Amino acid sequence: MPSAYIPYMRTFALSFVILAATGPSTLAQQAKPPVFSHADTLRGGNGPGRDWWDASFYDLRVAVHPADSSIRGSNASRIAFSSQRK
Repeated sequence: MPSAYIPYMRTFALSFVILAATGPSTLAQQAKPPVFSHADTLRGGNGPGRDWWDASFYDLRVAVHPADSSIRGSNASRIAFSSQRK
């Protein structure tokens, strides 16, 4: 092997080691999903999809039957929509 290739091989090897050491942690940081609290899950966001309607009445009725492990219920709501989306 000619000695002219040795500096290039060292540079390549050093680059490979640096990439192998930092690549997985960088990818792991980018792949983290957003963290939502339990309240966020129940409430949702108040963004452009929600600013053009208003729930003026909401009735939720739930009956829990532990004997047969069932839940029954109904809901009723009254929603007013604005003429335009904001």
